[in-house]
Amino acid sequence: MAALVCIILDVRGVVIKVRPLLSTRGTTVAEEKEKDAKDKGFVVRDRRFWLQEDDAEVVSEPARNLPTYVEQLEERLREKEKQLAEYISAHKSSVSDMGEVRARLERDLERQVRLEVVRIVEPLLDTVENLARLLDACSQEAGIEVVAEGIAAVLNQLLLNLQKIGIKPVPTEGQRFDPKTMEALATSEAPPGQEDLVIEELRPGFMFKDTLIRPAGVRVGVAPRG
Repeated sequence: MAALVCIILDVRGVVIKVRPLLSTRGTTVAEEKEKDAKDKGFVVRDRRFWLQEDDAEVVSEPARNLPTYVEQLEERLREKEKQLAEYISAHKSSVSDMGEVRARLERDLERQVRLEVVRIVEPLLDTVENLARLLDACSQEAGIEVVAEGIAAVLNQLLLNLQKIGIKPVPTEGQRFDPKTMEALATSEAPPGQEDLVIEELRPGFMFKDTLIRPAGVRVGVAPRG
């Protein structure tokens, strides 16, 4: 029977050693050595891979399921889309709230305007009524004195009602000309020291609190010519 041997070569291909793999009894050398070791009370196992009869099953470590770079980008994209949806929802809610607030403010403002109009017009109704009575007196051929007194009374009542709502005439009598509240419609020569003084009021002016409604038209004194 032909002997089965193991030939060991170096890196250059030169034979270094030749060893038999089977003994004369038909067993491998490794088995013979293991049997002899058992007889002596210890066990020697040959771990040389080329002497193993069966190839050892190599169990590879299961690869961990790590996310790829593309999967990471997709996950980030999903997070950003979620944040964007939340921002859009919050913005729509804010716009809706602002619309409700604006509508409520407009309703409140309209109500305040109506109340203010009523407050302004109500005192003037008496003036309208008195003017109607004065017109009726004129149609009955009342004396001129009676008509004049009626007109004066209506005018005074109207001025009082205007003052109640904050409208007052611009003071001009004896005042120095003020271009902020007056308009010079005419001039007249005045004695020395009375230049720029209001000589006559030609058109009344009115202010609402500190706001000018209409400037007063006045005649202003100027220095004599020559």
